[in-house]
Amino acid sequence: MKHYNTSLNKNMNELFDLKGESVNDVSEEIIPIVDVNPKNGVNKIIRGTVAATIYTTPTDRDFYFYGSHLNAIATAPGSSTLTLTVTPKGAPAIIINDLYLINTVAIDSMSGISNLILPFPLLLERGSTIVLAVTGTSARTVIIFAYETKINN
Repeated sequence: MKHYNTSLNKNMNELFDLKGESVNDVSEEIIPIVDVNPKNGVNKIIRGTVAATIYTTPTDRDFYFYGSHLNAIATAPGSSTLTLTVTPKGAPAIIINDLYLINTVAIDSMSGISNLILPFPLLLERGSTIVLAVTGTSARTVIIFAYETKINN
């Protein structure tokens, strides 16, 4: 036995102008789509270059982390690390991305890149910090890719 949503059927008949046809005849071929990126938000690109708090998430709306880019050039002999830390909603802070460089030659520099794109956005705790920690000597850039809702929900 099939169950049909008569309200949905009526709307589909009107939307697709299905005169004389029953939407029930074509409804098995139609796949409903849910918009998971609502229009009540904005994409954010946040850049930083210093070892510090890169961004503090809003306290009145949701903030979703979905990617980062770390780029560094070790400018002195030794090792250099970059560590990016975030706090998921309801969980302790985690290292979400890191980069480790070893420069063994005094006159050269060593560079590296670490990119991370999550398959699904990660909801961060409201009012939490995104922190870049650095050891060693390096020139660096961090870029955060995120989505922030516009309304308090």
